[in-house]
Amino acid sequence: MTRNVGSTERFVRVGIAVVAAIAAAPASGWPRAALRAVATAGLATGLTRFCPVNQAIGRDSSRQLSPLDPDPIAP
Repeated sequence: MTRNVGSTERFVRVGIAVVAAIAAAPASGWPRAALRAVATAGLATGLTRFCPVNQAIGRDSSRQLSPLDPDPIAP
């Protein structure tokens, strides 16, 4: 399993997962299930840095330079 989720996308995914989990707490029924699914998927893909949808469409953001990554030019 190769990484295909970059640093910026990773933090966005985890952030969305946290917001969805918080929003799911007071909800009930199908909205709660949907929010939990979004939270689970976002957390799983953010932590593993692998997304099967990205792989299926040939997208790889892990090779892009991110403002969240350490400066590659700095010593």
